[in-house]
Amino acid sequence: MNIFQIINTKKKYRKDIDGLRAISVIAVILFHFGLLERGYLGVDVFFVISGYLITGIIYSKSLVGKFSIKDFYIRRVRRILPLVLLITVVALIVGVFKMLPDDLENLAQSIIATNFFGNNILAVLTTKNYWDVVNEFKPLMHTWSLGVEEQFYMVYPFLFMVLIKFGKKPILFFLFSLTVSSMIIFFIEPKEYLKFYLIPYRFFELSIGGIVAIVLHNKLIKHNFSVVLILLLLVLLGVSKLNISDSVALIGTVIVTVLFLISDNSTTRIASLLLENRLVVFIGLLSYSLYMWHQVILSYARYFVFERIGGEELCYISALILVTSMLSYYLVERPMRYKLSFKASLGILLVGFFLTTSASSIIYLRAGVIKDVPELSIDKNNYTKNMHSAYNHRIYEFNSDFGDNEKLKILVIGNSFARDWCNVLLESRYKDKIEVRYQFDLSNKELIKKLKLSSQLVFLS
Repeated sequence: MNIFQIINTKKKYRKDIDGLRAISVIAVILFHFGLLERGYLGVDVFFVISGYLITGIIYSKSLVGKFSIKDFYIRRVRRILPLVLLITVVALIVGVFKMLPDDLENLAQSIIATNFFGNNILAVLTTKNYWDVVNEFKPLMHTWSLGVEEQFYMVYPFLFMVLIKFGKKPILFFLFSLTVSSMIIFFIEPKEYLKFYLIPYRFFELSIGGIVAIVLHNKLIKHNFSVVLILLLLVLLGVSKLNISDSVALIGTVIVTVLFLISDNSTTRIASLLLENRLVVFIGLLSYSLYMWHQVILSYARYFVFERIGGEELCYISALILVTSMLSYYLVERPMRYKLSFKASLGILLVGFFLTTSASSIIYLRAGVIKDVPELSIDKNNYTKNMHSAYNHRIYEFNSDFGDNEKLKILVIGNSFARDWCNVLLESRYKDKIEVRYQFDLSNKELIKKLKLSSQLVFLS
């Protein structure tokens, strides 16, 4: 008996893929809870799944001349936009009442970018580092992944329209070439934030799923190793102390996901029990809602609800995420996809898009200043564009030598926390008695050494 068998399948719905989605979304949520160091790789699993499923649909319909660009984008709009606009509305309303002007300005910027599927590009231009602590307080930080997927969808269908007339081989050759090119630049690019956020470095994750969907069109591989694949994926997502780099872990996650997708996992009893039981499949069905809501709820919980988040607080937050996701799934996702006419859905979406984009634009142009904040000496009638950025960046000018005076010399070294500490010192009651110098460029060792020798106090952050 052969260990591997290629079998024909006409399955339109695979429970095991929803099981895989469940694993992925739980991993991402646990990562943002601070409990799973490599849980962010769950997003990479989603990318591969998307490439596999979308390509399968496009390719199958293209072969029989039934693929329609219009229908494709209608399905994408109905699937993705309703929940995107709902969370931006909720995030904006809460932000208006609870956020400080600087944070509200950043939220408004993120809403505009999210509405235009460009939050990944905004992240490259602003925070850059996905692991920056400041991202924990950003309700829409996670929508960068939607940017990657939608930018992929903007180009991908047209590839089939052009190449399908030439047959299967040209499509595979072109996809394979783009996949290899994407992997090459992924490994040679030194800037991690570019590799993390931008579609050229992520393209191979989506396209490799597409390649196997074409090669094994309506076929799966039957074997007895599905449980091994599940365990390998759990290890990659859950074991942070593996002696491998993050890039290698990502590639490993992509490979294991591809192997899982091309396998007939329902024939293995244990794998079927793990991934096709009702609870896991239900979580998989909720995965989009769970993904979209978890960061909004968690970030605001950190921002103004809990001083610290421990085990009890995480239970409350998890329950709220689950309930909110279930409500949005049954009251928003499903009706907008299956019950309302497209004209009705589009009308609602356009109103939501216009309101959130226009309101966010006004807030952004006002630098987030929509009310008086006496504690920060902010007057709603007295604001300037980029006023918060200018305030935060003034400290970068304090990188010169100490003066010849009797003031207490203080050197602060570090990133954003250090910068904030400098601002605290400069506005304290001791401001006239101290001289502060700030150095964030740790590579400038000579200047740091010189300033250390001249200072009486040194703060590191």
